[in-house]
Amino acid sequence: MQAHTDTTSPIVSREFHREFIGNYVVILVLSQRGIDYTTGGTYLVFEDKQILIDDDFRPGDLLIYDQNTQHGVLGVDPNKPLDFRSLRGRLVALSTLYPY
Repeated sequence: MQAHTDTTSPIVSREFHREFIGNYVVILVLSQRGIDYTTGGTYLVFEDKQILIDDDFRPGDLLIYDQNTQHGVLGVDPNKPLDFRSLRGRLVALSTLYPY
């Protein structure tokens, strides 16, 4: 997935909700690079450079970042066949922090 930012819907913005805390996402890491997959993963863009961050996380870790930061995902093990019967690969659960 190429580098991008994610914008919030206007209906969850500060103008509509006092509780709005910003454009953040929470990711629960469910796999580990080097064990469940070998190449690719999450990157952030800083000073026009892609910084791969998956090596720093283990299953159970939480990653919280501002979606206004450029980010993306490099292809995960692109030379391996896709196998939906296995839990191998890069697995995450994510949620945005929008007011309810």
